[in-house]
Amino acid sequence: MVWALLLITVLTQGSGSWAQSGLTQPSSVSGNLGQTVTISCAGTSSDVGAYNGVGWYQQLPGSAPKTLIYNLNKRSSGIPARFSGSKSGNTATLTISGLQAEDEADYYCSSYKSGGSVHSGPSLWGSETKTHLRSQAPCCSDSAGSSSASDVEASAAEKAPEDPSRDEEKRKGWFHGCCPSSLSPI
Repeated sequence: MVWALLLITVLTQGSGSWAQSGLTQPSSVSGNLGQTVTISCAGTSSDVGAYNGVGWYQQLPGSAPKTLIYNLNKRSSGIPARFSGSKSGNTATLTISGLQAEDEADYYCSSYKSGGSVHSGPSLWGSETKTHLRSQAPCCSDSAGSSSASDVEASAAEKAPEDPSRDEEKRKGWFHGCCPSSLSPI
């Protein structure tokens, strides 16, 4: 997968200089289906902090990378609205709102750097962030497929390990530990 990223780098480097690594991304992030996940891209005041020329790229297995976001927060044509870009200080963030199965991929960020030319393309790149979809815990739906908070809590209470020393607080803790927070009881 790195070869495809290098190919993009070579094609965008009009001056013939190699792009530099230097932006910090987490190695992986994960979330449940429908959850919001964020990927950070930490730079310095000479790159991410100085310019809005931040880009985000997605690479699916066996495919070339595609541009999701350019100029910090502009979506490329055909990219779903669940992808958005933002920045705070020297850190840019890619947000995926409503994670889908097809979002499981590698993500890269890029940025211009002080002293570089806008015409030669981004000069700094982040390392890849692998995005994984977590499987739902078995207590998160009943046999009929219901997922309302009260149904899920009842299901969790039934499936919680039998232990006389467990009080209600511990049972709710067990429930929260295995189900998405969006299904938390009131």
